[in-house]
Amino acid sequence: MAILAIDHSSRLIWFLLALGGIFIYLLSKHRGFALAFLAVFLFFTLDSVLQDHPTRLVAGSMNQRVQLDDRVLIDGDTMRTTVLLDGKERVQVTYKMKSKEDKQFLDAHLKIAQVCHFYGTLKRPDPVSNFDAFDYRQYLKHQGIYWEWELASYDQCYDPPSLTVFERLKRGRQKGIRFVSSHFPKPWANMVNALVFADKDDINPDLLDAYQNLGLIHLLAVSGLHVGVLIGLLYFCLLRLGFVKQHVHLFLLLVVLPAYVLLTGCTPSVIRAALMAAFLLSAPLSKIKLSPLTSLALACLFTLVFQPHTLYSVGFQLSYLITFALIVSVETMRHRSYSSIMQIFITTGIAEVIALPILLYNFYTVSLLSFLLNLIYIPLISLIILPGAWLTLCLTLSVPSIGSLINRGLNIVVRYMNEVLTLLNTFPSLTLSIGKPSIVGMTLLILGILAVFILWEKVNHWAIAFIFISFVLGIALIHWLSMEISPRGSVTFIDVGQGDAALIVLPHHQGVYLIDTGGSLPYPKAQWQKKKREYNVGREVILPQLKALGIHELTAVMITHRDFDHMEGIRGLIGNIPIKSLMVSNFFTPTKTERDWLKSLRNSGTHLIRVKAGEQWSVGQSHFQVLWPETKGKDTNDQSLVLRVNMGSLNWLFTGDLDQEGERGLLSQWQDIDADILKVGHHGSKTSSSEAFLKAVSPKLAIISVGKNNHYGHPSNEVIKRLEEQNIKTLRTDQKGAIRIEFTSQKVLSIKTVKP
Repeated sequence: MAILAIDHSSRLIWFLLALGGIFIYLLSKHRGFALAFLAVFLFFTLDSVLQDHPTRLVAGSMNQRVQLDDRVLIDGDTMRTTVLLDGKERVQVTYKMKSKEDKQFLDAHLKIAQVCHFYGTLKRPDPVSNFDAFDYRQYLKHQGIYWEWELASYDQCYDPPSLTVFERLKRGRQKGIRFVSSHFPKPWANMVNALVFADKDDINPDLLDAYQNLGLIHLLAVSGLHVGVLIGLLYFCLLRLGFVKQHVHLFLLLVVLPAYVLLTGCTPSVIRAALMAAFLLSAPLSKIKLSPLTSLALACLFTLVFQPHTLYSVGFQLSYLITFALIVSVETMRHRSYSSIMQIFITTGIAEVIALPILLYNFYTVSLLSFLLNLIYIPLISLIILPGAWLTLCLTLSVPSIGSLINRGLNIVVRYMNEVLTLLNTFPSLTLSIGKPSIVGMTLLILGILAVFILWEKVNHWAIAFIFISFVLGIALIHWLSMEISPRGSVTFIDVGQGDAALIVLPHHQGVYLIDTGGSLPYPKAQWQKKKREYNVGREVILPQLKALGIHELTAVMITHRDFDHMEGIRGLIGNIPIKSLMVSNFFTPTKTERDWLKSLRNSGTHLIRVKAGEQWSVGQSHFQVLWPETKGKDTNDQSLVLRVNMGSLNWLFTGDLDQEGERGLLSQWQDIDADILKVGHHGSKTSSSEAFLKAVSPKLAIISVGKNNHYGHPSNEVIKRLEEQNIKTLRTDQKGAIRIEFTSQKVLSIKTVKP
């Protein structure tokens, strides 16, 4: 229960100390003294600011008049925004709209800075529940948001008596985005909003995935290039119009830069570029000459003083590190008189290399086409698309007929650009899943990059490129070998909500098996309720888990039965990761929808394998055996595929949604089904896990895969009582999040849970 805050007087004291250190550095060159000031400033500021302080808010029902702090985002039947409570604390707001008319009203009338009366329930954001997953609670915390407000209703939205300059600029941004969306053809409209207003909310999520996976997502972010183009054009035009240079500097510094930062949503890259431009513009006015590197350092310092949480933003890290690397490399490139084409190659290479550790640590993948695509798309967007965005916006406002004509032409260009990327993204083999690097791996990679840059500065020879490429490939090879020769295996019971998904990684990477994929029931929705891309647990939960573990291919996906909470997630895996084979029971009868999924799998090279009771196979020292179904059951639960796996010197029993009738049939067919670890059937339903079955299996540990606060009431108190009576330790995904058991061929090494 906290807010991100710091006493303003304390902030001012440390800020003045920092400025004192910079002043000493610039004027007297006492670097040690200045750096000491800066180190003390950063330490105490970050230490103070990032501490949790009490908040007056408490969980529960809340009815209050609030002010909208940000643009309202609507996707399907869900509205999201942030509000200010008493002008102090920001809260994330979510509202499930009741009707199409409700959606149309909110979309047309809600504006930034309006005051509304909201009724709803205040709660803390859910903590992360899977290993190496996106932590939404932490993401909000780094924005100074500690609460979510789920609205039940609202009323009385109205404008305040007056608007501040900042609120007017925010509204101007909102109007600009709406104007472009309604007057420009798509997908050109989405590109213009991304490049001019830093708004990517209307871009198709699949297209965003393509930009992300292929290493081009930075091209959709407003950055120093955009600020430079804008300031350069205005500077040139104002001087040509006869304005005094000092007045132009002041106008750009005090009016244009602050306005542009607000119009683009205050993104880290824009703030960095604007601050650097501000320091460079103010240097002639203050008679103090600032180098680009000093301007970058000052920009970083100012940002962290007033927005210390920005330090955790990937955009902030990439923006400053890449800019730093390019600045310190300029002198070397200038001395060696590289051609323009060679400079483009080198600049792109530097950006790619510097970004590599951050991208690997956060996204676990590397695109094989990233360098080549950047060489093509950076000039295309920089020289044609970005200037075209500004030009067509101005022309559409002033000369609509000419603006419309150019819009149609650029729309064709952008459509082909997007289609190429979407096509390339359908080939998963073009993206390497490296996995989350270890501390040792990250350290070696960073030291190697530093060493190569030092060599490049000292030695002017093409062999440096060869050395670097060899080094990076060597690190990748070591990382890959460490996985291939690792004697560790693991079973991860992924938290997929109300469903099942168990990921088996065998020792020495001999095989990767996914038993069930989780999923959601398809409730019928009206067109206005449908989101741009509906949630799929396979794509949103399982796929990031596979990437984090460096898994680039699934040996097999085993579907225990065709209930949606066990199978629907496979839809999000198709086309995103190669699947060698799909295993189902001999009695598996797919519906029309499932036949479409199976057809897509076959088209991607997946083999469909039907297995029956009694079949078994071995992989290394691990042994798989199918125990059930022996006969066709009365429903899909009773014909669940039951697998007994021996690995890590333990027996594991995976039972799908097997009910008590199926358990009795299983016991009648197999005398010896004891297991050390049991995946409890049917999410702990009272219709499963009979006393006789638990006694026959006699597990030491039971895993229940179940959704938090599910409306089925799983797990049943009766089942929990039966497990307790037989002294079986139980772990539940709704309480512990994902559960990971690591082992070697001889023993269990650890049992980890995401939540304590």
